[in-house]
Amino acid sequence: MTVLFLFAAGSAAAGLAAPPPKTTAPPPSPVAAAEERLHADDPDGALALLAGHLKRQPDDPKALFLRGSARCMNGETAACRADYERAVALDPAMRQGWLSLGALAVAEQRWGDALTAFARAEQLAPDLAENDLNAGAIHLMAGDLAAASQRFNSFLEREPRSADAYYRVAANYALAGYAALAARALEHAIALDERSRVRARLDPNFEPMLEQPPFPTLLASDRWVPPPDYVVARRAYPRRYDGPEGKLLGAVLDAVQLSGRPFDPRVDATPDWALLWSEFRIRVGTNDAGQGEVELAAPATTFPPAEWQRRTEAFFQTVARQLALAER
Repeated sequence: MTVLFLFAAGSAAAGLAAPPPKTTAPPPSPVAAAEERLHADDPDGALALLAGHLKRQPDDPKALFLRGSARCMNGETAACRADYERAVALDPAMRQGWLSLGALAVAEQRWGDALTAFARAEQLAPDLAENDLNAGAIHLMAGDLAAASQRFNSFLEREPRSADAYYRVAANYALAGYAALAARALEHAIALDERSRVRARLDPNFEPMLEQPPFPTLLASDRWVPPPDYVVARRAYPRRYDGPEGKLLGAVLDAVQLSGRPFDPRVDATPDWALLWSEFRIRVGTNDAGQGEVELAAPATTFPPAEWQRRTEAFFQTVARQLALAER
C-alpha cells in the first residue's frame, strides 16, 4: 500500500496520467484448460472440457490428441487409439501424437506398429538421440537383438560422455534379460558417474539379475580414484565399518544430516564399504590397520584451503560425537 500511495501522490503532483486499471487475464481456452487437467491427473475433467469444444470443432487435432490421452488414462484404449490416429491424420507433423501412438502399440505388444509410429516421429526430429533409444528398445522387445544393438550403439555414439545414456541402454538390456550386455553398459555408466551403481541397486529393471554374474562383482567394486584436481581427507575411528546397518555408517549419516548441507539421500552400501554424497564424496570403510575410516573428497576448487580444513575437521568431529553416543 505504501508504494502505491507514493506513486499516486507523485503522479498527481507532476500532473501525470494515472496508471491504467488492472485487467483480468482472460480464462484459458477449453483446450488449454483440458491440458492442465491432464497434467493434474484429472482425465474426467479434461474430457468434460473437451466435449463442447469438439462438438464445435470436431477436426481440432490438438483437442483430439488430448481426448485420446484422457481416454488412455481411463483405460479406454480402443477409443484412445482412434483419437490419436485421427489427430495425426489431421496433423501429420504432430510428433507427440506419433510418439503416443508408438507407446500405445508398445503397451499392446504391436511391435511393427510401434516401429512405424516411432519412425514417423523420427522423421519430424531426426537429430534427436532418443530416436535411436526408442527404436532400439522396441527391436529388443521384439526379439531382434542385432537391430536393437545397432540402434543403441548409435545412441551412445551421440552421447559418449553421458552416464545417463549408458544407464538407459543398460536398463533396456536388463529388462530384456541380457545380463552381460546390461552389465557392460552399466560399467560404462558407473565409470562416468559412480552414482549409477546405487541407481541400479534401486531400479526394478535390474532386480531380476542382481545376483547373476557379473553383477555381484560389479556392484561390490568401488574403483574410484581421486582425480589430480581433488583434495582428500581421512580420519580413522576405533569402530570398524560394520555394514549398512552398523554404528559407523549410522554416525556418518547423522553427521551428514546435522551439517545442514544438501545431500543425496541414496546410500551405496555393501558389506565392505559405503558411499554417500553431500558437499563431499564420503566413503566409509575399514583401513589396513583394521580401524574404521571415513574419507572425504571434493574438487580442489570447491573450497578455499582454510575452509576445506574447517569443514572436514568439523565433519570428522561430529562423526566422533555421534559414534560415541551410539556406543553408550
